[in-house]
Amino acid sequence: MAFFHNPNLSEVPIVNQIVSADISLQKAIAYLAALEIDCLLVEEAGQLQGWLTARDVVKLAAEGRAGDDCSLRMVMTQPPYILDSGEARNLSLVLHYLQKYRVDQLPVVADDGELLGLVTSQGIMPLCGRQLDYLAQLELHTDQFIAIQVAAQRDQNHLFQEITDSISGLIYIYDLEEQRNIYSNQYITNALGYTPLEVQQMGRNLFPQIIHPEDLPQILALAKMQETLTVNDDGLSAMEYRIRHADGSWRWWYSHDRPFRYHPDGRVKQIVGFAQDITDRK
Repeated sequence: MAFFHNPNLSEVPIVNQIVSADISLQKAIAYLAALEIDCLLVEEAGQLQGWLTARDVVKLAAEGRAGDDCSLRMVMTQPPYILDSGEARNLSLVLHYLQKYRVDQLPVVADDGELLGLVTSQGIMPLCGRQLDYLAQLELHTDQFIAIQVAAQRDQNHLFQEITDSISGLIYIYDLEEQRNIYSNQYITNALGYTPLEVQQMGRNLFPQIIHPEDLPQILALAKMQETLTVNDDGLSAMEYRIRHADGSWRWWYSHDRPFRYHPDGRVKQIVGFAQDITDRK
């Protein structure tokens, strides 16, 4: 993955995540996991043909097609919008399209149709305000986690663990039906003093044990609401709350959740989230 700045696009960085339409789906998924990215652009003769995103991979996995031995051109999808070189120079316009289409990246093409690369929310973080920077980072890391998790299911558990433990933030999976946390990356030990196993062993008592009493009602209400979501709902949610550190102190955290797994009838079964300590900001 290489970053480059086109002299005509000096305001907004463009990332080059371009692959051939003829590579296999499995190789594309491996690229997503190994490079810690959530989108690949598919080109042919220098022209954009489509893309493969982390959401596409999750959908293919849900359909049982993630293991298909096929070329990328067979499963690629089309981006909701393609930026031209003039639009990519305008940061406010780029932000508008990212928010309008609810995506973390959009492809950019030159006036002659040549594919230049991607404008990503991560790439424009330094150009935006702190709050936009923070929310975009949460969304990006969550998408990266989904892509990595899908790849890990094909005997890449070691790679999955190495990557998630290297991310500077708490990644977790919460099972709404069992009302317990079923996964946390190693970051939780550094940030809160608990091991992932200790958090899992708290089971249904997790929230009452570590969430501040004043914040507990809103956490329980959010979990109850998430139980009613279906595959047709957006389901994105964010919240600030206090967590008790293993040493007894209280720390402010901001978390960003989204649906991860579903019941056969379409209801959300598990959510995946990314959280960071915001005590210093508070």
